[in-house]
Amino acid sequence: NAFSEIDDDECIYCKRCEIACPRDAIVIERILPNRADLVTGEISVEEDECIYCGVCEELCPAEAIVVDKETGKESIVIDKDKCVYCLVCKKACPKDAIKAVCRSCSYGEYDLDPANAVVTGNSVIDPDLCVYCGWCEGVCPTDAAKVKKPFEGSIVVDDDKCQACGACVDICQCNALAFPVSTGPGSRMEHVIAYDEYCVRCKACAKACPNGAITVERTAVDHTPTNSATWNEALDAIKD
Repeated sequence: NAFSEIDDDECIYCKRCEIACPRDAIVIERILPNRADLVTGEISVEEDECIYCGVCEELCPAEAIVVDKETGKESIVIDKDKCVYCLVCKKACPKDAIKAVCRSCSYGEYDLDPANAVVTGNSVIDPDLCVYCGWCEGVCPTDAAKVKKPFEGSIVVDDDKCQACGACVDICQCNALAFPVSTGPGSRMEHVIAYDEYCVRCKACAKACPNGAITVERTAVDHTPTNSATWNEALDAIKD
């Protein structure tokens, strides 16, 4: 009865599980709040004062300002859909040509509804792709993802036998095997490391290893209880 699920009531749609999933089995649709509901303000340019130097355009962190500095075609346009009213342009303008007010700053009037800042969405796990590795549960910051693996057991890499050929890393569907981070330029990886918590005990790595350096044991199979002797014998065989 292996399963994987994401509780949408707890999910904050950060997409960490989607990024971590080695099988691309998770799709997170994130619906962001309206930017206009999160920051409000006013901004305008006194074009009689503006000299079209472009300082505001270069400093704008939101890329909301476009200045045409060509003689005879001077213009300045502020995209209010992008502007976050940070006032950087106002402070930097050498001619005080930009007038701006931020209405969400700590030193100003706060007139925003916190409810408008909620990120919503939905999550989908493709059962045909999911292998129950548990990466989603491991990286979830809100414990919204839950996974139950089909097998209990262990994986061990014999460092003395491992030649770091990478065969196990290439075949693992769960990203449960990896090369350790290099400790310095030109340093040789002597062996791979196993992330036991993400291994599904499929034994593909053990079969692929040319040096017999990997041992995978299945100690239990998750299944619906049965009184059938035939089924129990078959389940015991799966452990081996």
